[in-house]
Amino acid sequence: MKFMKFAAATMICCSFLFGVVFATDSVEPITLPTSSVFTWVKVKEWVKINLFTFKGTSKAGIYNGYSDRRISEMEYALEQDDEISIDRSLERFETQKQKALEYAKNAKDKGVMQRIRERTLEQQRTMTKLQLQLSNNGDLQQNVVRVQKQIAIDTKGSVEIVEGTEAAVKVETQTWVVWRDPNADVNGNLPKIENTAELEYAPGTIPGGTGGRVYEGGGKQIWAPGTSAGGSSSTQKSENVIKGNSGSSGNTQSGNTIKGTDGASGNSQSGNVVE
Repeated sequence: MKFMKFAAATMICCSFLFGVVFATDSVEPITLPTSSVFTWVKVKEWVKINLFTFKGTSKAGIYNGYSDRRISEMEYALEQDDEISIDRSLERFETQKQKALEYAKNAKDKGVMQRIRERTLEQQRTMTKLQLQLSNNGDLQQNVVRVQKQIAIDTKGSVEIVEGTEAAVKVETQTWVVWRDPNADVNGNLPKIENTAELEYAPGTIPGGTGGRVYEGGGKQIWAPGTSAGGSSSTQKSENVIKGNSGSSGNTQSGNTIKGTDGASGNSQSGNVVE
């Protein structure tokens, strides 16, 4: 009798959790890690992934969704001037994104991996905009950059295993593009809007119309990764330079600079510059 009561109570609790977890994920308001009720967010996510998800491809998709949630938390925390929440959400983002990539890699499902890498590019774009707005907190800014670089390395490695070298090189190049200028699409094209004040510019740059960015005292300079004006390589003043992995060479830099992932060649870049 006691066992039946326990079983019934367990089923009721599971049903309640199941309903809440799956019915409210897309509509519930953002709760920041500094909130006293954030533990409930963590419990719901744990229940969903560990008690109701069994296939590796499904776990990959759910963890990828969780990583999107962490990005939203960071954006909202920035609005609230809550740098503690940004740091905590960033840590959870890195962990959950890596789990999404690992499950997708083990499942060797190209469709799942493609969806994950597409979302990763948008997440990289958002984090680039985020770190440009954290200039008053250098440690947190560099932590965002560190995570960006690590996720780029992990994404390239997982994509190469599942989709091949060509896809891995493509996602690496696209990542560099959104690092360089978060307002550009993955092909480097800038939005055509009349009000350029809506665009964001890296430190040391000013609006140059819809076709590019203008250095202080210079002309429009938007170059593809691995090239520079007139085919020459040079170094311009950079403000925040974070050195990365080996394999990169001379890079034109401006604003916030990230030095690139293993095996990447030097890149002359404008706007938010990534080496």
